[in-house]
Amino acid sequence: MSTTDDTNVRPAGSRRLVLAMAVTVALLCTAVAYEGMFQFGLDMLGWNVLVAIAFAGIFELAQLTVALLAREAIRDGRPAGTLLTITWMLAGASGFLAAWHELDAGHGLGAALFRIAAPVLAAGLWHLVLLGDRHLAAGRTWAQLRADARMHRLFLTVEDAARAHETGKGIERAEAARRKARAVALRTVPPEDMRTKATAWLGSLSAVADATTDVARMHLETNARVAGIATVAVSGPDYEARAAESVRAELEDMSAPDSNRLSVAAARQSRPRVRAAVRPAQGRDVRPARATEEERAARAAIVADLLSTNPDATTRHAVSALAEAGHNVDGRTARRLLSEARPANTDTATDADAA
Repeated sequence: MSTTDDTNVRPAGSRRLVLAMAVTVALLCTAVAYEGMFQFGLDMLGWNVLVAIAFAGIFELAQLTVALLAREAIRDGRPAGTLLTITWMLAGASGFLAAWHELDAGHGLGAALFRIAAPVLAAGLWHLVLLGDRHLAAGRTWAQLRADARMHRLFLTVEDAARAHETGKGIERAEAARRKARAVALRTVPPEDMRTKATAWLGSLSAVADATTDVARMHLETNARVAGIATVAVSGPDYEARAAESVRAELEDMSAPDSNRLSVAAARQSRPRVRAAVRPAQGRDVRPARATEEERAARAAIVADLLSTNPDATTRHAVSALAEAGHNVDGRTARRLLSEARPANTDTATDADAA
């Protein structure tokens, strides 16, 4: 084994000594916490000795059991935050009840603080003995947290200064805050790490800005689509057919492979809302104006001309031909005009329309 390995690996005897001392102090603190809970149950609650012993054992054994469960969770790679929180909650409850007993007995504030310190210290030592400090080192240190907070403050003050220059209000105060935040960040973050941290923060801010822009764009596009559907739907007497056609086109557009818009499932779920929003705008009492004799004659002539060029024309063809000539009619009217233009072939026309 090399010299470097010998310096990095601690002797087994040293590890055993540290572990033995930690376990000894943890047991002493647990015994003191147990005795405090026993006195609380005996004097404050008026229980007999056996019940007070069982009551005190509940807290201390539960605390040790939850710490062991947290240890197993960390070893298995599962989250143990809830278990660690319960461990410290049990320690705090034990210390609070024991301190309450000391104050009630008139032993003073020092005795109460000692009763609080004993279970808390026991929880901390069992935490380190059973779980070790490896999982604590996996997170960020206090120095890293402080440096991140200073960088966060720096970028916020820079943004405030830019806004102050844009509005022309509070420029001096914003610039003073920016210079102060910059000085604090330079003192906190090591010079060799400043470029790395600044690049990371810039990337984070850019990602947030891009996400915010995308969400705003999607919101505007959705509002524009809904407004377009409503406009088309109420512009003519056949608003239901046009609204349905607009919704179908919207679904096809949303299901495009490279689309970043709403999913088809969400669009289908919102379709009844669009139709419900469109129908009241039209109103039940609004009816298309009755066609004059000249208009009916013109429509009949258009349909007759359509049949002369396309004997198999359907209702859809008739609606399109009439719309091109400036006559907006619904499917029922177009079907009636077709049947009147070819009375001898009504069955054929009906079959073609159904196809």
